[in-house]
Amino acid sequence: MNEVKKIKLDCGLDLLFIKKPGFIKSYCGIGCKYGGANIENIVNDKLIKSPHGIAHFIEHKLFLMPDGSDAFLTFNKYNSNSNAYTASDKTIYYFVNNDSIYPSLKLLLEMYFTPVFTFDSVEKEKGIINSEINMYLDNVGYRITQKCLNMLYPEDDYSYPIAGFESDVNSITSEDLYNAYNANYTVENSILCIAGDYEELELVSFINNVLNNLKLNHNKVIHNKTIKSIDVLQPQTIEEDVMQDELNILLRIDDITNSDSISCEKILGVLESILSVSSSFYIELEDKHLFENGIDYQVTTYKESSYVMITAPTKKANKLKDEIINKLKNLSNDDIDDELVDLYFRHLKSKSILSLDSVESMADNVLSITLEDIDYNKGIESILNLSVDGVKEVINSIRNAKITYLIVKKRK
Repeated sequence: MNEVKKIKLDCGLDLLFIKKPGFIKSYCGIGCKYGGANIENIVNDKLIKSPHGIAHFIEHKLFLMPDGSDAFLTFNKYNSNSNAYTASDKTIYYFVNNDSIYPSLKLLLEMYFTPVFTFDSVEKEKGIINSEINMYLDNVGYRITQKCLNMLYPEDDYSYPIAGFESDVNSITSEDLYNAYNANYTVENSILCIAGDYEELELVSFINNVLNNLKLNHNKVIHNKTIKSIDVLQPQTIEEDVMQDELNILLRIDDITNSDSISCEKILGVLESILSVSSSFYIELEDKHLFENGIDYQVTTYKESSYVMITAPTKKANKLKDEIINKLKNLSNDDIDDELVDLYFRHLKSKSILSLDSVESMADNVLSITLEDIDYNKGIESILNLSVDGVKEVINSIRNAKITYLIVKKRK
């Protein structure tokens, strides 16, 4: 296994360094513990509330450099493939390349710590972001997912689109961007991650020299709760532009969070036992012709909650809903199929080991989960030590989850 070494730089910024001897490709990323759902922040005892979509807006604009150049194009000039993304609780900027990382690393750090939010550039960006929002809204799968999130976490910041709505984007000003940036893009709220075949002392010295020439923000931001709702919404039926009717069963589990680094894997172990194609319950539902073309399920864990989405195309949505919800509400240890769980664990462990061969995949995962305050080394160790007993630990939480559902009818 590749150890992730945590190094405290001179300015206080945390560096995660993954030595990859013999690897040509390198990854460099810097992330902020600030995402689409972090609308209310407390800095120096002062509440700063931003419009929805502002974290995503900052991600777009941070590529503009003080000299007016576009960092994205400069990365290309250095033969680096760069990108960025905003999640509900984090924003990450990164590049990968097969050459020396030093020119691109200097650019990445300067880009991250020197924001430029001019009036003209902000106004121009609004049209670009609104086009992106409309592109998402044209996707029926996206619309259904957003509807499900709002049913799970009604009116919570977590359920809003990460890019916001057009009205949010149109209201954002340069002052809003600077306020949100200065509150969140601080040394204490950021993490740098590098994976590649580099000498540690040389690398650290280079980074310290670059950062010593930059003006850095120092403060510890406190994010207000992003989930304030108590319960899920009542079940709903809607019409959409789907190919066939589908059922979405939604579980909100507030007593399971990502404070347990493998809570997601434990929940998935339970779902594998009852909904994978080899499970007896799946076969039973199939024999009753209650669904078409399989059952999908996904689990997301968050700092304040976790949720499950179970989706199946079906002509018998109400009957399928009753069967699955009844199974979930009456789960017991007897429902856990040791062989299926063991097969799932072996796949998961193999996937974790294989990911070590991909610098980009591994390093991005390391940075992402560390921004969630999860120790990567301990998380990998926990995955390798997963057991059936660990899966059984979450049965009671699933059984007592807040459950609702969305039936999507094909538009006539």
